[in-house]
Amino acid sequence: MLSTKASQRGDTPATALVVGLLSRLLYAGLILGLIAISAALAVAVVPRFLGYGTVAINGGSMEQSIPAGSLIIARWVPDEQVQVDQVIVAKEPGRSAIAHRVVSLQMDGGNVLVQTKGDANQTPDPKPYVLPPRVLTPEHVIPYLGYLLLFLKTPLGLTFLVTLPATLLCLHLLRRIWSAGPSADEPALRGGEHTA
Repeated sequence: MLSTKASQRGDTPATALVVGLLSRLLYAGLILGLIAISAALAVAVVPRFLGYGTVAINGGSMEQSIPAGSLIIARWVPDEQVQVDQVIVAKEPGRSAIAHRVVSLQMDGGNVLVQTKGDANQTPDPKPYVLPPRVLTPEHVIPYLGYLLLFLKTPLGLTFLVTLPATLLCLHLLRRIWSAGPSADEPALRGGEHTA
């Protein structure tokens, strides 16, 4: 016998088995989804508390060493320590961060100007980049994880991040409520019957 609850509701043993299997799959999906999202966010956020920066790379201009969709864990270096042939992360207002290799550098007053180029590009970037006082340079590259973080920054991604776990949790709780049935010590109420 599978359960007295199934017979109380009039379910067949096969239906009860399918419902039980689906509920376990739903619960496992909820747990795995929460673990995956938590792990991705931890990889992106925890390095910042350790003094590193994290950058999601969308383009493929450094395809050999930094594939498109990678997450870069980068360390901060002072601008005066940047050297030719070093890969840096360039962030300009209103544009996505790019990771390109320094092909030349020069001093311009108090500023350090660098010419950068993507390894997969034929020509250097059109204009020099003025280095800020601190610059990110890649330390570790995690392929494909950047796609997830770039997606989570979109309105659809934020909705997905909040609503998917909440929906799965609600479905799981509703399934538990509906499958519980009346407890053994709770008298069933039937129309027309009175208890003294």
